[in-house]
Amino acid sequence: MKKLLIVLLLVCLAGGAAYAQIPVNMDKGDLAVAAGVNFGWDYGIGASVEYMFARVNIADAVPITFGVALRGGVGFIYSTNYIVAGLATAHLSLGFIPDIPRWIKNFDFYYGLGLGIGAGSHFGIGVGNSGGLAYYIKPNLALYSSVIYVRYFENNPGGTGFGSVGLIFKL
Repeated sequence: MKKLLIVLLLVCLAGGAAYAQIPVNMDKGDLAVAAGVNFGWDYGIGASVEYMFARVNIADAVPITFGVALRGGVGFIYSTNYIVAGLATAHLSLGFIPDIPRWIKNFDFYYGLGLGIGAGSHFGIGVGNSGGLAYYIKPNLALYSSVIYVRYFENNPGGTGFGSVGLIFKL
């Protein structure tokens, strides 16, 4: 019986080591900053900072990392407008899929939901959401494309947002 328990313990430890080896592009403890060019409602510049605070492996195979982000942008071609949002984020990398090419594993999908503020032709506070795709060229450098939109809490609800392309730097 002792031998069986020792073997089971070793199998569990080996399984835990394999479980920890699933590659992800954004992992617990990562801090990333991003900068890019905005387009859509207006053209301008945008930036964000994000910290990953948790990682959960669903069914011991699909890693999802969770974080918090502060994202903002300014548009200045048509009129000056601003957007700032605090978001809870989730990232899904494709590294858990065996037998796919390495270049596909470099993709990272993400979504965020939170509270945002917009100002320009009018001011509003509301629900902010964001989603996008990043492609990691190096472990600490990625190209990204994303959107963010803030839907205002008002009697005549409106909103503001932008699309963005740029670079992510993991610190």
